[in-house]
Amino acid sequence: MPVWGYTKTTGPHTWAVHFPAACGTKQSPIDIDSGRGEELTDVAPLSYHYREDACGAITNTGVGWKLLTGGDNPGEVEGGPLPSRYRLEQIHMHWGGTEQEGSEHTVDGKAYPGEVHLVHWDCENYATFDEAVSKPGGLTVLGVFLELGEENSELKKVIEALQKIPHKDMTSPMSTAVNPLGLLPGGAYWNYDGSLTTPPCLETVNWVVFKTPKTISQEQLNELRKMRTYAPDESEPKDEFKGQVIQNFRPPMPLCGRGVKECC
Repeated sequence: MPVWGYTKTTGPHTWAVHFPAACGTKQSPIDIDSGRGEELTDVAPLSYHYREDACGAITNTGVGWKLLTGGDNPGEVEGGPLPSRYRLEQIHMHWGGTEQEGSEHTVDGKAYPGEVHLVHWDCENYATFDEAVSKPGGLTVLGVFLELGEENSELKKVIEALQKIPHKDMTSPMSTAVNPLGLLPGGAYWNYDGSLTTPPCLETVNWVVFKTPKTISQEQLNELRKMRTYAPDESEPKDEFKGQVIQNFRPPMPLCGRGVKECC
């Protein structure tokens, strides 16, 4: 049985047993109070420098899909509230079993059906992602809400690739590369200090959560829930989801006095 997951026996309420950081005071995600953000002033716009073919492979992690970057420099983001340049490491997504849940961050108590995370690391002060991941401010994650609507053309490439990686630990090249810029809505965002939303839940993330959602279709959500949490040579787990990735989100964590800034 996996050490962590999203079932009754492996879900977020159990993570602290093996990952003590999950009990910290700067945990993510959070519920964002849209009326109480401290306005960010005199900040430069966020600036993106991504390669259109930045993500060349996709893997089934057993808790969802993850796009893997290739090459020496798949692209970077800087500006805004970021103190450094941050290089793209991977992209993944969270969703739920119904259309009323799925995003990790919530806004005024409201959840979206999904949330995409673009994970970056500080490439000015550290040589690798593994070095940066444990350092305060070593990571920046861009969070994008997904609302039910039209088919998402960039995620369509991901959905099509899932047919090649139905089971855990399967990896496949992307026949059509995903352009990270196509996943971002741009515009206003919230910013706060938090953590990885999955174990080991290290509190090293400078979060940027965009206010404007992108869309995802009902059909696309249905396809995501068909992913398997077990490897081809393993038996189907006897859990409530019957070995499918029906949901993979962590609920909001206490703010513990942290401030949330907003850029309009």
